[in-house]
Amino acid sequence: MRCWNRGIRKILSTDQAVSILMTVTDEEKFNVGLTSPLKPRDNCIFVVNAKLLGHRDDVLCDSSGVWDAAQGAKSHYFQKDASGTVSKITRKAYATSADAVHFKRRAYKNQNAPDFSRIYWFAEDGRCDYVMVQYFFKGDPHDFEPKAHKNSKLSCEPYRRTYKSTLQTIQDSGKDQSKSRYHLQVRARTESFDAKGKFFIRAMVIRGGGGGAGYHRTVLDSSVCFQVLNLEQESNPAQGIRNKKQIHNHTASAEVDNISLLMAKCKGELEKPNNRFIREVSAAPKLAIFLASTIQLGDLARFCTVPRKFCILSFDTTFNIGPYDVTIVVYRHLMLCSESAKVGIHPVKIGAVYIHHGRTEAEYSRFMYLLKQECPELKHLQAS
Repeated sequence: MRCWNRGIRKILSTDQAVSILMTVTDEEKFNVGLTSPLKPRDNCIFVVNAKLLGHRDDVLCDSSGVWDAAQGAKSHYFQKDASGTVSKITRKAYATSADAVHFKRRAYKNQNAPDFSRIYWFAEDGRCDYVMVQYFFKGDPHDFEPKAHKNSKLSCEPYRRTYKSTLQTIQDSGKDQSKSRYHLQVRARTESFDAKGKFFIRAMVIRGGGGGAGYHRTVLDSSVCFQVLNLEQESNPAQGIRNKKQIHNHTASAEVDNISLLMAKCKGELEKPNNRFIREVSAAPKLAIFLASTIQLGDLARFCTVPRKFCILSFDTTFNIGPYDVTIVVYRHLMLCSESAKVGIHPVKIGAVYIHHGRTEAEYSRFMYLLKQECPELKHLQAS
């Protein structure tokens, strides 16, 4: 991360900060940052090009834990004359000038290091391309470890601020986009499929540099979701669909193709037994898919069948993917210890996954049969 200035022993005044932001020269652009600062631990100043960020406030995501506002935002108005001199003006003068800029200053204190401050200057009206963040220790600079957020009850992971651009993408996904051609195509292909979540997740992946054809093939191959997220890569996929009958036929044909691909992938994995994950695919009378890696099955046999020390094998059906129910086998990994006592001494791990139609006794019996078939050691399954 490019740093504008390092080692400064005082906090800049707003006049000094704005003068820098409004008079960045071509030679000084080498010191302008392109991304957010990462874990600053000394007295330093960062000038960042806000146009290269998803949102100007993304610059505040510095992985330094929780910051509390030390004071409210203060507004200041500036104008640069023909000679390049930056001067402060009144709010009334700003309202009548097309070249004036409305800047705001915000101050923060770090919860994990009370002597560590952060000052943030930015153009509220967007008339300046650059933003500035200054980090300042009252005493000598020192390192510290960010802690979990106070509202976090289960996780001990250090708090990381979510990018403002990510939050905006999620918020925008909830707005009415019925007039969008893209969403009309989604609704035409997937009459009862909720594509909102998939839409904003895909938007965030693309913004982060992913989302190409390789991403779709790797993550969503052999899935009905592939048809939703990959619409724009096809040439007018909804062209010619005019009524509900054609919508049904079009979606059904896509699902059959995906099942064929899934069965072919399952067959292909037989050549490498140690790398198998798709263990069995049953297409009739109802679609059922059994998923488990060799490591997962080995852990089930190791931790759930030894009488001297074992964990309880649990089953949980808590969510669905479209019309399919998902049942997950979970167990506790007895060779690992959790840092948080609130989630138990040993962490919970996923053992096997069963995707099926309906929560009937026959479906769960089928699941147990497949589980014992793939892991014969479970005949010695322990219970308390």
